[in-house]
Amino acid sequence: MLAPSFALGGSAGAAVAVAANLAGWQVSVPVLALVGAGAVLSITQRAPVFGTVFVWELARGPLWVLALMAVVSVCCWWLTSRPSRMRGSST
Repeated sequence: MLAPSFALGGSAGAAVAVAANLAGWQVSVPVLALVGAGAVLSITQRAPVFGTVFVWELARGPLWVLALMAVVSVCCWWLTSRPSRMRGSST
């Protein structure tokens, strides 16, 4: 599950960065690729802290990238786990 998550998340993050650059925004492709990889790993493993720290440790990015990854990973994890919380009362 780790390698496909990295590949999918990194590709999605890079695609978003390229689209943003084409739209006129100046964003870093490698940073958004790392953020995407961390977010997808957080969702697939259902562990936002693990996904964020694991990807950051592999890439050894700057500390501000860790903070950005943490925010995005927790938001993505919360959004994907949200429907199960809403169904919990009917079981």
